[in-house]
Amino acid sequence: MNSLIFFSIISILLGLSSYIISSSIYICLIVLFLSLICLLGIVVPTINNFLIKQKRRRECSSFINGFIVCLSVTSSLDKAYENATANVDKELKKVISSIESLTIEEKLNYLSSYFGNELYPMFLSIISIYQVQGGNILNLSGDLLSEANRIEESDLSFKKKGLKNTYQFCLLWGISLLILIFMRIALSSFYSFLKESPTFLGCIIIFYVLLLFSLLIYVFTFTSSSLNALLQRRDKHE
Repeated sequence: MNSLIFFSIISILLGLSSYIISSSIYICLIVLFLSLICLLGIVVPTINNFLIKQKRRRECSSFINGFIVCLSVTSSLDKAYENATANVDKELKKVISSIESLTIEEKLNYLSSYFGNELYPMFLSIISIYQVQGGNILNLSGDLLSEANRIEESDLSFKKKGLKNTYQFCLLWGISLLILIFMRIALSSFYSFLKESPTFLGCIIIFYVLLLFSLLIYVFTFTSSSLNALLQRRDKHE
């Protein structure tokens, strides 16, 4: 919801800036329409899906760590499960509440649909081996715990770099818009001749199309590079 409001405001600001630059209500409506489609129709769902995956990946890492550590102490799958699910957020708590009647094995298997396929299948395999062969669960899951820690470190590093790159991206395009607005205000007499020119109006539309297109490329690159980096690190480790 917050992202919808934020990008709606951005769309309105882009539309207003295009009106200031062009003095054309038609250009303003075109830019506003394109911005709403691009930002609300593509950018918001992409970012929301990315944030959900990031959140569930962190939850998966926390669940696995808590489960294995408790299992190493208690040797009980039920107690380990209770410990790992003791302090979860509302969304995961609803999922856990809906499967209370299942056996511990069924519960663990069911959670794979929530946590995804990055770490959890490896965790289930280790638990299956532990149930059949026994042994020291910490030794069995050493690589898994290391991978979980690497994911957390990778997410933190990616977040820092992502914030820096986003700031630079917004700064560059923001400066470009400010330059156009400044020229419009400072050279108002010159703009009075240009505002009737179809070529000038077309260039303004092209500018905003390029802005939105570059934003889409940036968002797609930003949301996919985290997963690609994770897979590359996993392949290197293997």
